[in-house]
Amino acid sequence: MTKTLACTRVQITFAVLVIAAMALVMEGGARLFFAIKELRGRIVSVDPSVLDEYEIPDPAQSWNWRPKPGYSATIDQIILGKQKENKVLAVELLEDRASQLQVPRDKVIMRINNDGFKGPDIDKTHSKPRILTIGDSCTFGTMFDEYSYPRTLETRADVSQSDTSCLAIPVVEIQECAA
Repeated sequence: MTKTLACTRVQITFAVLVIAAMALVMEGGARLFFAIKELRGRIVSVDPSVLDEYEIPDPAQSWNWRPKPGYSATIDQIILGKQKENKVLAVELLEDRASQLQVPRDKVIMRINNDGFKGPDIDKTHSKPRILTIGDSCTFGTMFDEYSYPRTLETRADVSQSDTSCLAIPVVEIQECAA
């Protein structure tokens, strides 16, 4: 009986030491990960030359970008910008899509509100209902904001654009978009 009790104590002690060692390794790994992540943020920064006109570097996370508050553009302005950047496929796609959707060339199709969210300005009085959509590039949508799913939600909810603010917040893409 004493031998069994001693054996059990040794097993329990060994298990406790293994768990403590694993906890130390995990703690050390986490500290190292976050130290490297913080250092990376100071060293690596987004190259402004690769950003679109509606994007600006994120001051809080230098490797990331955010929408430029107050930005708006017509289809002609966006196409002209893509032509200057020699983005031939983007120009063709935008022209084809504008033709398919019968979008007037002088219509504003891309708007970032003054708070930095894609869509109309937010009602600061909170007197109107709002729809908040959070997601990846599917939520942010294309340049044709009127045809994005936040706008579709807005119309399907039977709430006019003047009664709501749909916000599309770009975040890291986690999964593939559902068709």
